Amino acid sequence: MNKFLISILFILLVVQIKPQDKVVFYNGNDGPWFEWYDFWGGSLPVVGSDTCKYGFEGSSYAADKKSIKWVMDNNDNGFGWAWWSSWNKFDYRNIFNGGYLDIWIRIPSTVDTVILEFKTDNSKRMQYYLTAATATFDDAWHHYKIPFKNWVKPAGYSEKIDSTNVTNFGIFTNFGEKGSVVYIGEVSANPIDPIVFFDGQNDPANNYVFYFWGSTWGAGSGIEPGMGYRPNTAALKWVQDIGWGSCGIGWQFTEKQDFTLRMSIDTIKFKVQTPAPADSLILEINSDKDHAVQYKFKPDITSDWQIFNIPLNAFVVPAGKLPPDFSLINEFGIFTEDPNDGLVVYVTDIWTGNPVLEQDTVPPAAPQNISVEYKSEKYNYNLIKWNAVPDESDELYNVYVSSSPISDINSPEVELLASDLAEVYSLNGVNHYFFSPKVNSPRTFYYAVTCKDKANNLSLPGVTQAVTNPAKGVAVINDGSPINFMADGDVSEWVASNIKPFIISPSTATESFGSIFSNDEDLNAKIYLAMDNDYLYIGADVTDDVVVFDQSVVWNEQDLIYIHIGLYNLVGKKHDGSTTTTLRSTEPDYVIYLMGDKINKRALGHWEIPEYWTDLFQNATDYYNVVKFTSTSYTLEAMIPLDSLKFAGDARFHPAKNMKLPLEIYIDDRDNGLVPEGGLAFSPYYNGWSWADPSTWAETWISDTTLVDVNDQELLPNTFKLEQNYPNPFNPSTTIKYSLDKSGFVKLKVFDMLGRNIATLVNEIQSAGVHSISFDTANLNLASGFYIYQIETSDLIQARKMMYLK
Repeated sequence: MNKFLISILFILLVVQIKPQDKVVFYNGNDGPWFEWYDFWGGSLPVVGSDTCKYGFEGSSYAADKKSIKWVMDNNDNGFGWAWWSSWNKFDYRNIFNGGYLDIWIRIPSTVDTVILEFKTDNSKRMQYYLTAATATFDDAWHHYKIPFKNWVKPAGYSEKIDSTNVTNFGIFTNFGEKGSVVYIGEVSANPIDPIVFFDGQNDPANNYVFYFWGSTWGAGSGIEPGMGYRPNTAALKWVQDIGWGSCGIGWQFTEKQDFTLRMSIDTIKFKVQTPAPADSLILEINSDKDHAVQYKFKPDITSDWQIFNIPLNAFVVPAGKLPPDFSLINEFGIFTEDPNDGLVVYVTDIWTGNPVLEQDTVPPAAPQNISVEYKSEKYNYNLIKWNAVPDESDELYNVYVSSSPISDINSPEVELLASDLAEVYSLNGVNHYFFSPKVNSPRTFYYAVTCKDKANNLSLPGVTQAVTNPAKGVAVINDGSPINFMADGDVSEWVASNIKPFIISPSTATESFGSIFSNDEDLNAKIYLAMDNDYLYIGADVTDDVVVFDQSVVWNEQDLIYIHIGLYNLVGKKHDGSTTTTLRSTEPDYVIYLMGDKINKRALGHWEIPEYWTDLFQNATDYYNVVKFTSTSYTLEAMIPLDSLKFAGDARFHPAKNMKLPLEIYIDDRDNGLVPEGGLAFSPYYNGWSWADPSTWAETWISDTTLVDVNDQELLPNTFKLEQNYPNPFNPSTTIKYSLDKSGFVKLKVFDMLGRNIATLVNEIQSAGVHSISFDTANLNLASGFYIYQIETSDLIQARKMMYLK
């Protein structure tokens, strides 16, 4: 074989290249021509009887593509593009750092080595060798993606290439026979496309199915403005919770991604702040839950940011799982299998590759024209509205309340009333419910509203003047037992003691989603509560159109009365799904189940642990008695020792007059076993999660007091309103509830994110009032992701987003 040097093929773009741009050397049709280009050296472009050509049409890897035909000579020769001007030198840092060369090439067996080369000048070069070990030389087309991390500084050169000042790219060979023909197709240098999971500014839910799991009860976890690593950026606030045994953060791609090349050349970069001990954190990439790779690490205990840059090829298949299909990656997540309950972990700047971040640090204007309208219906409340901030899109609003003028929303006396509200709430309003013991009493409040733009910049608050209106008087827990009390099921001593009951009926309480009560005759309950230093006393006088207290059925297929109660003096913010666990030793929350055959107790925050869900007393004992008078009515009484109610590690409660206690009373009306007629809740904040999240409870007092409280929001009832579906996320079905302010023709449709109509749920005339409908996906073959449901009447349209997970 004749051995000779074939010179370099140089190619350059004619436009200024930014660090992240893909550089196309040849596009398979024609080439970019620069300050000088030609075949050169020896007898080129003619070698013997054959000729080199720029855009050869006779041989290519696709019908619509051409190639560069390169006929080898036995002298120093080649084809090149050359440039010398300073403006033609380009910055390849973000291409060489994690990127790759993409090339189509056809090499005959008469050539044994092809060298690819970038250079700054004659002393600074990097090369990659196509040999029999790394490529195929069979005179057929082959496609290669060659990571730049595998390129080397050639022998004899003392300096590495200057990636900020690249001038040449070439292809040459040291060994080959004269007349050998190499065909070159498309050639480009590519940065690997970055994947930005969270950049401290944009909401991850804009691009992914983004969720916290095992940490979603309450307002603990979420996006925290101002806590990011870079100035004026946010972090993901992850409050660990032992409720599910593990917890974490997940990103599901809306379309599955090909990670095949990425796994060999890319890294996952992120920043973590863990001010208290944390167990190992786990990164996972999966094609489904059973096929995954993971990387396990343990962050240091520090309030400083820790910066991680983990090669994806360091991820391994964990025990119990199978290797994923890297061409069809579905999810990325960060989680722990052993949470430190209540630990706050901040995570930010999570991405692969090297994204270019455009940072918006200008906060929006403060919301203006905040109005407060007093309403007195089932509950007394103030309806807060405001003008949306102009020139903003996808912004979110927070509403605050205080009994003092608001100058700083972070002051201890200022309570967050509602958070992360879409712009529509500025028109529909946010409700602030407020209470007083026994009778309506005037109460003064101040309100503030802030705006958070889509880059998580927070505005100054817009504030109101003082607003004074009557608080709703509610029943209280009597200070002391009823006169001559016995737990015999006869509630006459409660009446004789003039103890005011909690009235739970469709006209006075909050109905659960899907309830079908016709009127107060369907269910009407008087619930009495009293307490002394030894016992919690409970009485109930219930009228129900169908009483189901069958002791032979399972516990959740009969009528049930749930007493949710916190045994501590409530000061400030209510517990949520996280703090109900972390504060349990001093401020325990309980659920008491009153059934036909027994009383159960459960500790919030440990719902999955059997020893925290136990029997208290059987029916027909000194402590509990149920008396069923007719098929449509019953009474019951209980006397629960406070020492028996507590679990190991709980603080023993000692009640005192004027204490305020968190309270929710919920009645499950099971007329048809597993298909209930519905449920009624004392709290206006009820959303179906009271069994796990005390922030949805209401409150009351022991005896009487002048104190009232600050509470969360709910949309205005009895107006045109489309509520969030429940459950959400869902599979396979979910319930959509909506209210109509007047009768008329109604359409309710479901769309995918491309605007295609997936289902029509309602298309008829309906009366004013509250309606609900089930959306079942069982026969629709939907992909996981976001869907839009939209309600339309003759003059109004509202839409919401829901998430379907397979």
